[in-house]
Amino acid sequence: MLAYYARRRVLWLTLNMQTFAAEFSADNGLPRQAAVSELLAVRIRNFGGVLRELAPGASLDRKRSRLVLFTPTAGQSISAILSVVGRCWMQVSGIELIHSRA
Repeated sequence: MLAYYARRRVLWLTLNMQTFAAEFSADNGLPRQAAVSELLAVRIRNFGGVLRELAPGASLDRKRSRLVLFTPTAGQSISAILSVVGRCWMQVSGIELIHSRA
């Protein structure tokens, strides 16, 4: 995991994280768009190991996916990954966690 995080840090610091438009149906059924640099669609609550509970509220028992939307700058991204390890990542600006229908 340390090698993964070290490589990820290099990529965040050296690459220009381009944003892209993501379209999805929010939990209320309304269509929504967001400009994001990364997006995870998750239905597994606990990944184990260092990542542990990457997407609180995700579950294979639910019909909806849990989306993790990333719009942070490189500096915020580094804070985000450190926060995942520390289990307080939802407090990082530039990260949004929502349920999605599609």
